[in-house]
Parts: sequence; structure tokens; C-alpha cells
Amino acid sequence: MNPNAPLYVVFLLLHAASAVLGFGSVAIGGLYLPKLARKEEEGIAFFRQGRALSKVVIPLTLALGVTLMFLAGPNSNFYSHLWFQGAVTSYLIAYGLCLIGIWPKEALIRRALFDDEKIDAKTLVGIQKAIVGVELLVVVAFVLMVSQPG
Repeated sequence: MNPNAPLYVVFLLLHAASAVLGFGSVAIGGLYLPKLARKEEEGIAFFRQGRALSKVVIPLTLALGVTLMFLAGPNSNFYSHLWFQGAVTSYLIAYGLCLIGIWPKEALIRRALFDDEKIDAKTLVGIQKAIVGVELLVVVAFVLMVSQPG
């Protein structure tokens, strides 16, 4: 399918919007971490909430990306470009960091808040580093996909 076809463009816009929403919610969590560390009610309330939006939307971003690849077809010229491979790799590493470095630690934080236990400072530092890594990787993926260098 032609990348200018209306159906392709709709899925491309949905893919981009889900990436912004999903990874944006990860970034917002990083903004609330210092408030949680200072035991401010706003930070506590943010992490006390239920399921994180990013856990739903980031996998949707992956599904929409795969749909775009399916719509583009096996003979698409995207696959051979380094920008495409770099963007996909950056996204997959960012998703992996969410799976192993952010979401499990958020679950620990929620459990500690629910049980009224102390939150380990190492957990907060670890999640903050993972969030910074995810956001840097997502910026790389966006820049590569938008600019399509080479």
C-alpha cells in the first residue's frame, strides 16, 4: 500500500498519537517521582492510582506499528533503511525498559503505598534512570522516523 493512501495515513497518525500518549505518560511518572520521594501528597496520589496508562497504550503503539508494516507490504523500501531499523530498535529497547525497569518498580511503589511501608530509595533512583533512558530512546525513534535520513 502506498504510504500516502488514506488508510495508511490514519494508522500512521494513530501510531504516532499512541506513542506520544504512552511514552508521555511514562515521562509524567518521572515528574511525580521527586514529589513521591519528598512524601508530597500529589506524588503519593499519582502512584497510588491503578493501572498505568502506559501499560495499555505502549503495546498498542507496537500493534499499530506492526499494522503499518503489514499495510506497507513486504516489498516496502522502509525495511532496508538504517533510519527505520534504528527507530524500531530504539522503540523496542524503550519498551523493554518499561517492561523490566519501570512497570515492576511502579508496582512495588503501589504495593508499598498500599501497605503503608517505606519506599526504598534505590527503587526510586532505578525507576528514574529507566524513565530517562526510555524518553531518550523515544526521542531518537521519533527523530529518525520523522527525518528519515539517508
